[in-house]
Amino acid sequence: RGNLYVADSENRRIRRILLDPSDPQAGTIETVAGDGEDDGLADGEPALLASLDLVDLAFDGDEFLYFLNGCQLWRLEIPSLDHPAQWRVWKVAGLRRYDCEASNAFASPPPRALETSLGHPEAIAIDSRRRILVAEARMNEGRLSRIELSDLGDSQSGSIVTLAGGGSSTAAIEGEPARSRSFYSIHTVALSPSGEILFDDGAALRRLFFSDPSDPGSGALFTVVGDPAVSAFFGDGGPASLARFESIAGLATASSGRLRVVDDGRVREISGEDADRQIVTLAGPVDPRGDGALASSALGAPVAFAFGADLLFIADRAHGRIRAADFAGDRLRTVVGYPGSVASEGSARYSRLLEGVSGLAWDPREQVLYFTEKDRHQIRLLRVVDPTKPLTWLVEGFSGQPASPG
Repeated sequence: RGNLYVADSENRRIRRILLDPSDPQAGTIETVAGDGEDDGLADGEPALLASLDLVDLAFDGDEFLYFLNGCQLWRLEIPSLDHPAQWRVWKVAGLRRYDCEASNAFASPPPRALETSLGHPEAIAIDSRRRILVAEARMNEGRLSRIELSDLGDSQSGSIVTLAGGGSSTAAIEGEPARSRSFYSIHTVALSPSGEILFDDGAALRRLFFSDPSDPGSGALFTVVGDPAVSAFFGDGGPASLARFESIAGLATASSGRLRVVDDGRVREISGEDADRQIVTLAGPVDPRGDGALASSALGAPVAFAFGADLLFIADRAHGRIRAADFAGDRLRTVVGYPGSVASEGSARYSRLLEGVSGLAWDPREQVLYFTEKDRHQIRLLRVVDPTKPLTWLVEGFSGQPASPG
């Protein structure tokens, strides 16, 4: 019905916000589960009398609201959306509330979910077949599990399988068997518009592909965005394949089909498919820090300036960058030097931080900005291929070889 359900973990309640489509500020809020106490749960008790220790929740149509309660998975059975007093809670998976030992569920047939412990579960999602995906974040034992109820009306009929994790391999390899991988932890899980399972792997967003959809052990891992071994924040406005994340804390698919990622205090959006994916920051600090509207932007030790291509280029020595002030567009943006990048030549958008940038000179005939890297004893250039398209700009060498002073 367009209402919003919130896991209010601090107050140990599940809250419902009743939205008014004509006035977002006119919504009302009510408690639909939880009494604010810490006394535990019992199967079949009224939701409003339940004592909750909430982690995450996910709605499955109009019948069930699943929620993580400590190290267990429970659900609210909803006979009528309009009468929360009739809702009741039932356990679906997990041994005890604080029994958070990770368990590999590789057996055939799969073990009962109620008899299997969950390793610090932090997020859940529900697929098109109404199966519950669980991200388990237990340190050094990260798992991605799936719970399926043989009888949707019976919360105790669930079985559990491990889809990813539980192996010994620590290196992220494209196409590797998902069960052979050992994850430090998994904090998030979501479904793409096409139904692919997405989750975090270190500082990367990975996806699961099943060569045999009927075999939970046939999953293979592929990278969508980022590098599991590189924690950095850059790549906004460019191809998502070259972007990096600092720390993925949440995933969600918008109604538009675009993927929203919570990345270390920011919300970033991924649009497009495969090689055409793009990434941009919707909220939080932009890439890199200090860029943005001129009045709110920040420079660190500007030491040289040059005018060209209707821009004011600035050598920002403290940050190891060349910045460009666009007065017509009211923006300051980095054009050379990005945290986490290692390339010395090629696309300026993915060039490394500069070492002692100190001098700038603009050649209007060639549309080239020359700059010096004092600490590397080099003169290099930024070629402005198309002034309106910074992604086409190139960094090239000009004179000098990298050397150590003295």
